[in-house]
Amino acid sequence: LKTMRLTTCPEGENLASGIREQQRRLELAGISAELHIDVDPSRLRTVQSGWLRIAREAVTNIIRHAQASRVRMTVADIDSGLVLTIADNGIGFDPAKADHEGFGLTGMCQRAERMRATFSIRSESGNGTIVQVRQDGGV
Repeated sequence: LKTMRLTTCPEGENLASGIREQQRRLELAGISAELHIDVDPSRLRTVQSGWLRIAREAVTNIIRHAQASRVRMTVADIDSGLVLTIADNGIGFDPAKADHEGFGLTGMCQRAERMRATFSIRSESGNGTIVQVRQDGGV
């Protein structure tokens, strides 16, 4: 049985500032990045660091593989929970055929499970990718 201590975002950093940093990374890579945060900022101070790590990995994958020109990132309230959505207009891929070596998709899914959140990815060749993390109830 493997256990992992769930921590909050590093001091001075919350999910909102971390997502804004991902927006800057995308823009530095020449990708237009739109960000919408529709959550009371005080709620984002105690979000587990796994959220930000998933966002970082999703953005890294977009920069390395997606050939996207636009990305939309959204953080929103849902029934006292939270949802993070990162969507790109890149080349997409078949998730069933994705390389599951390294951290990548498998790692994002595992982080979500440890946070008691759900992780989903929708993609198909030529139609971009949508990564979503959703946690119902208290975050």
